[in-house]
Amino acid sequence: MYAFRHIPNLGYENGAYKPLFKPPLTTKKHYFCSDMPRPVLTQITAILLALLPALAARGQQPQDPYPIAESQYMAGEYSKAILTSLDGLSKEPALSDSAAAVELYSILGASYSRLGDFDKAADYMVLCYDYDRNSGDAQGLSSSLINLASVYVYAGKPQIAEQYALQAIDNEKTLNRPLKLAMAYGKACDVYHALGTQDKALMYANLAVSTATQAYNDAVQSNDSTAIQNAENALAIRRSQRAYPLVALERYTEALEDLDYSYKVFNRNGNRQSLAIVNFQLAQLQMSQGNTAKAVKYGTEAYQVTQSLNDQPLLEKICRTMASLVSESDPAKALEYMESASAISDSIRSREDRNRLALYEIEFQTERNRHTIELLNQKNYQQHTQILLLAVITVLMLAIAVLLTIFYRRSQRDRREMERLNRQKDMLMSIISHDLRSPAIAQHSALRSFSNVIDQLPPDQLKSLSKELEQQAATEVELIENVLRWSRSKSSDYHIVPVRFNLVDAVRDTVAKYSYTASQKDLTITIDGLESLTVFSDRDTFMVILRNLLSNAIKFSFPGGKIEITTQIPAADNARVTVTDHGMGLTGQEAALLFNPDNRFVRKGSMGESGSGLGLVVCQDMAAALGGTISLDSKPGNYTSFSITLPNSTQDGQEN
Repeated sequence: MYAFRHIPNLGYENGAYKPLFKPPLTTKKHYFCSDMPRPVLTQITAILLALLPALAARGQQPQDPYPIAESQYMAGEYSKAILTSLDGLSKEPALSDSAAAVELYSILGASYSRLGDFDKAADYMVLCYDYDRNSGDAQGLSSSLINLASVYVYAGKPQIAEQYALQAIDNEKTLNRPLKLAMAYGKACDVYHALGTQDKALMYANLAVSTATQAYNDAVQSNDSTAIQNAENALAIRRSQRAYPLVALERYTEALEDLDYSYKVFNRNGNRQSLAIVNFQLAQLQMSQGNTAKAVKYGTEAYQVTQSLNDQPLLEKICRTMASLVSESDPAKALEYMESASAISDSIRSREDRNRLALYEIEFQTERNRHTIELLNQKNYQQHTQILLLAVITVLMLAIAVLLTIFYRRSQRDRREMERLNRQKDMLMSIISHDLRSPAIAQHSALRSFSNVIDQLPPDQLKSLSKELEQQAATEVELIENVLRWSRSKSSDYHIVPVRFNLVDAVRDTVAKYSYTASQKDLTITIDGLESLTVFSDRDTFMVILRNLLSNAIKFSFPGGKIEITTQIPAADNARVTVTDHGMGLTGQEAALLFNPDNRFVRKGSMGESGSGLGLVVCQDMAAALGGTISLDSKPGNYTSFSITLPNSTQDGQEN
């Protein structure tokens, strides 16, 4: 595996550095070399594309996140590359100090740089730098230093970049790598050119050229054709780079000599990306000297080469330059160039906006996942308190029932209200005396027996009994919550507190809560819906409804069955959530009794699970409080579907 040490390539125009093209991939460990010939990028991209089907065929097998993130970056999917890298770092805490982590840090630095967030890019590049320095990896250290210098130059902070460029030079002097040393000298040239110190920029450019020249001469003596071509390309890049400070110092003849040399090398060796850039430099230089005909020639060639590369930022600059060059001789052609530049500019801005939006969404998703993991970890430490919590809630429920009874007796205003309050009181007392008292007594007795024989039970049986007690406690907590919600909905001080929330996220949270219960019956729960669908409603109240419907679906599903949850927009400004199980089903007579609080319909689940008959009554009242409706469709022995319809939905995250 190769470490991914790379930042956007830089060029200089109108007093500022701009990214000119996406650099190719190198096969050398620890960095991406912007000097590598274009054919290498083509070969490696083909290899990556050939590997994608094999990666997909691996299914659920653990995968190394680095090659996935690397291929996503090379495909221009920078947001996905960030998400993949962050996910890989979060799965294994020990990874943070390893070489594998540094590879992911380098992808993160490169991706954030491409999206324009240079502060984060620098943060991750510093982590690469720290690792190389602490581990004694001198070769990787040079790449990290050069990348840090590039990021800070691109971010408009050449003062910070200076120290890293000079450190890269000192480090490379001990390694005997002429082409890499020439690259470090070239980066120092970039830094001082950005600082406006053109004499120093030219000094380091001369060092870069002389070092690359020596490497080229050594390659010629070795008679290695590949080494000769690589060294010649590197020398051409350094000479084209030296043209920037030469032009700034008004030494145009020398700049033209360097660019002419680079033009011939890139044209001969097929380095089309570099050829396009040098043509553009020549066009600008000739235009500044008043040689319009030559400027048009080089500009036209740059335009043709860049079109075949699909390098939009460079193509936009060339179009604007060409428009200026032919404005007097061919106004129609100038207009055509300007229209092309405008269209490319709009496309670039649109793509940048989409990338930034995707980045914000990914960062939000990453933070939400982290928070979810923390909550799940906390839950593991809270299970031993559930029985005590159940007792406290039971006492609280008794106190609430007494207070409600006293209140109802003192607030007799008319006969109809009195009858309604009496029926409510009777229902609550029935639930407390039977549905809560009986299971509580049974649990108390079971716990006493359990404590007497706990030392004699084998681990498997001990675990099984613990899970069963936990499930009983969870059922009683759910019943108590239903009673609390239903009783509150009947009081005058019950208020709905609407907020904007994502409907699919709420469904996922509910499914996660019942994953263990569903696994006990080997049930599969699927979620199908619009990821962007949101509603403006009371989230807590909606979650009570959804928990009841999912609990019922699990209860009445046969083992090994399937539960389907869908979200959709049946009409304007409405959202619908449907929970469907393929279990026991209901007859028409049974369905008519489900929502009647005076005649609660109670039956056992598919495996003898008990219930209170209150859940659907709570769902109906809660749905009405939200301004929505709840409906039922069922076929005995086949399926049962409950649908909640809520108002105030949207797909763009804006309130109606």
